[in-house]
Amino acid sequence: TGDRFLKVNFDNKTVTLFKEVRHLEWLGLSIPDSVRKLAKLAFDRHPISVAVSAALRTYTHTQANLSPETRSLVASSIKGVRDVLRDAMGGSKRRRWVKWEAPELRTWVSELSERVNLLQERVGEVTGFVSSVNVLLQSLSACRYEHEACRQILNQIQAIVDEMRVHGISNLKAWVASLDQRLETILTQRLHDGILHWVDAFSRQEQ
Repeated sequence: TGDRFLKVNFDNKTVTLFKEVRHLEWLGLSIPDSVRKLAKLAFDRHPISVAVSAALRTYTHTQANLSPETRSLVASSIKGVRDVLRDAMGGSKRRRWVKWEAPELRTWVSELSERVNLLQERVGEVTGFVSSVNVLLQSLSACRYEHEACRQILNQIQAIVDEMRVHGISNLKAWVASLDQRLETILTQRLHDGILHWVDAFSRQEQ
């Protein structure tokens, strides 16, 4: 929240260090042990830093582009990422801190990347579902005012909702309740417009 953000505790300048040390070793020059150890440490940590930074960037970007509606539908996937992050900072039931020297570091990084990828996939699924429903709602507002035309659109919407249920989408019950209200509004307006057209046509026949 606010201006808070996560950052990997890794100085990218050390990347230059291990590259220079490697180059000097190729030249056959003597390197102090302290510098060599520091370069080796940077070399070992750099891939992990890149992986975690990439996962955090993807997570931040994905979150930033979520609408309130979509965020609710992917809440469980967001929680999955947050649980992994919380675990690394002593906030889970295991109360551990994932540090550079932690033996489970690589396992944690893999888990974080996997959870972020799953979130991305779920966002893609949900975005597709919501977009399809919105298109059908627009069609329902503009289709021929006939039972069969409306029925076909409603059946397509129901099929999407059923598929969302199969996929285990979060907070689906609340979303469906909101969808029902939108459908009621559209159908009520169509009925109202239909009655007006019917009254107008009836009045013309009397004249």
